Formats: sequence, structure tokens, C-alpha cells
Amino acid sequence: MEQLSSPLHGVLIPCCLLIAGISIVNTAYAPHGLALAVALAAFKFYRGRPKRVLTTSFQEFELLERVDLGSGVLLKFKLDDSSYLGSPIGHAIDMRLGPLSSANDKTLSYVPITTDLDRGYFELVVRPGDPGASLQEHQVGWFRLSPEVPRFSYEPNMGHLALVIAPGQGPQDPHPVCIALQIINLVVRTPDDLTFLSVYCYSNSPYREDVLMSEDLDEVAQKYPRMELHYIGDFLQQGYACSNTLTNAHVDTIAKADKVVYIGNNSSKDLDRLTAVGSVIAITPINQPLS
Repeated sequence: MEQLSSPLHGVLIPCCLLIAGISIVNTAYAPHGLALAVALAAFKFYRGRPKRVLTTSFQEFELLERVDLGSGVLLKFKLDDSSYLGSPIGHAIDMRLGPLSSANDKTLSYVPITTDLDRGYFELVVRPGDPGASLQEHQVGWFRLSPEVPRFSYEPNMGHLALVIAPGQGPQDPHPVCIALQIINLVVRTPDDLTFLSVYCYSNSPYREDVLMSEDLDEVAQKYPRMELHYIGDFLQQGYACSNTLTNAHVDTIAKADKVVYIGNNSSKDLDRLTAVGSVIAITPINQPLS
């Protein structure tokens, strides 16, 4: 099936066979066969072009996979093979478990961890107690683009980008790390983007492995040489240089970055320390019922 989606097997070879077959029947019809092949090839390319699916109206999407992360639940929803979600970086999408007519159904906002480079699916992480966590495979969720204004614009080659992933609305709030992962994934997967990433991730757990999405952060840091990862927290295990707040050295390093993005609780003392020494883009994730 994957071969049929390639230009060679899905377009060129079928078109050549079509022209050859028509020519065998009657060479006088060869020009007509060529015209038909060109029309079919154009239609194939038109249907296969990437398509944005998300709008400001609620639509239903089927759940493909549900993964329990312990402190969160990862949900993977299905799109058409050539489609992408179309949510701007750092921009929330609204989720319900039923159509808009369901008066008792809460609407919560989430930030996907996937980007527009991902085709055929999108992923997000919800808290264990959220309504979306009860969804099972092949059930549907309803989504729309949140009316909020995006607070971060991605540009390739931003120089040195510092991301501070601070606590959100409680220890199980997945929003800060999801927004950061969306930015990180776009940077590392965009060709010729030489942005250097410094990532500072807070933790509310004494165990390093309990940091939400830490495996994903670690994997990217290991594979992407232009990313350094620092964990901020009082861990019981040895071998990790960490503290429960940004050190003066951290603040000095972050202040030298070309762009600083702080994601999390905007009442943090560390945010005050950072804004005192430079310009900071502060993103405060929201996950409150909208209706």
C-alpha cells in the first residue's frame, strides 16, 4: 500500500500501462490515452496533496490508540493519510466527548504534541482525571481550533532558543511539556533549521522517570546534537545535577539566548527572575472548562 502512494508506483507506472494498453488496441487512440493519463495523474496529485482538517467548528475524530503514561494519558487520533491537523504551534484545540448539542459535556483545551509535519494522525496528552482519559480505541472525540490567539510564532534558525518548562495547573498538568515538545519536534524535524535548543524542565516528582514525557525529551536530546536538556527538581536518584529552582548560572545562560519561551505558571518567582534580565515570551497553559 505504501508503494502505491509513491509517484512511481501510484502514477507513472499506471499511466504508462494505460497508454500502452490503448496503443495496443488502436494506435490512433494513443493521443487520447496520453490525455487521459495526464488527467488521471493530475487528479491523483491533487487528491494526495496535504490537507488541513481543523477548523473553528467541532468535528469528530476516531481514537486509534490510548497509552497510559502514569501521570497522563496519550491519545492518538486518526486523520486521512495525507491530512494534517493544522493547529499553530502553542495554540490550543478544544475537545468534547460529544457534539456541541450535548449540554452536559465539558469542553477542555489541549495542545497537541504533534505538528503539521505529521500526516495521518495527531496526538495529545490529557490528565488521568479528565473526561478524555476515559476514551477507548475506536471511540470518537470532538475537536475544534480554540479561539485563543497564538502566543508563539515559529521561525527557522532562531539562533539560541531557551525553553523553560515550568509547572502548570498542578503536578499532572500536561500542557507545559506538550507545548515544549511541539516546538522541539518542529525545530529538530525542519530541514536546515540550525536553532540551538536549551531546555529546562521542572518536576513535581522525586523520581526522575516520573517526569511527564521525559522519555520523549531524553530521546530527542540524545539524537539531536543541538539540544541540551536540564531537569529542575529534587530527585532521589543520584547522577543528575538538579535543583528545585533555576540556579544563577541557569538564569545567566538563559538570558544570553536569542529567544526565551517560558511555559507554565506565570506567578513563578523564576519567571520574575528571567524577566528581570531579559525579554521573555510567557505562555500560560489553560485547561479549564470553557462551557
